[in-house]
Amino acid sequence: ASRVTWVIDFYADWCPHCQNFAPVWEEVAGIFDSDHRLVFGALDCAMYDDFCVDIDIGSFPTLRAFHIPGVHKSYTKRGADIHEGEYKAYEKMELVD
Repeated sequence: ASRVTWVIDFYADWCPHCQNFAPVWEEVAGIFDSDHRLVFGALDCAMYDDFCVDIDIGSFPTLRAFHIPGVHKSYTKRGADIHEGEYKAYEKMELVD
């Protein structure tokens, strides 16, 4: 089992909400840059549509986590839902808490 928790932003490059969220995502990822137990990533569902459909990505951006100790869903192919849809910049602290 992985000892690293992954938090992934599933987005589409054409999506305005995703474009607005990208700098927030990068800032939050930067806060945890030195914590090697946590890795942030992003996947463009416009390029990997089949995979995103397969794991039920229904709106953009969608945030999911993988390999969180004690969270069963995070060990499934789909991952554990964190957030789906538009995110406001002022809500970024909710991603950290």
